[in-house]
Amino acid sequence: VGVNPNTKQILLISIPRDTYFPLHTSKGMDKFTHAGIYGLQESVNTLQDLVNEDINYYARMNFTSFIEIVDALGGVEVDVHKNEINEINKFIKNETYKWSGETTPMQLIENSGVQKLNGYQTLSYARIRKNDSTQERDRRQRQVIEGLMNGVKNLPVSKYPKLLDTILPYVKTNMKPTQIIGLAGKVLGI
Repeated sequence: VGVNPNTKQILLISIPRDTYFPLHTSKGMDKFTHAGIYGLQESVNTLQDLVNEDINYYARMNFTSFIEIVDALGGVEVDVHKNEINEINKFIKNETYKWSGETTPMQLIENSGVQKLNGYQTLSYARIRKNDSTQERDRRQRQVIEGLMNGVKNLPVSKYPKLLDTILPYVKTNMKPTQIIGLAGKVLGI
């Protein structure tokens, strides 16, 4: 996700996991996802090359962080299709429930339709990749990002500092908390 407050644009880029691209350094062609092996700055520089834009700030999280952030917002509302249920539950059973550190009983998805998913369910939903096309996976991930943004938008501004305190331990960023809050306000205004 890229945000340009000057032009009032939000740019959402989805790069398929197996896309080959010249990495910024002299590492040559490789999967874009492999740029991270050479460090966070390599990922940022390679992305700058890809979009031909300067990237001044970044935020990076891992799967565990993602689960915590979704849970801090009280879940994310998405539209689960019937053909996605088995894949979501497969990821929950085999991976994401364990990663969440939950002590409460595992909650599998039982029905299709619009519903609010917790952190490990949302991660499972976003990770589906063998069920259908790359475009459908991108659609699911956009839906999750929109759900996260709606969750923040629906929070009273007075709750932002507490949300930020909850989220920051799970995110690697070069932004100060005050910058994050200021940018969040601009994003919600767009």
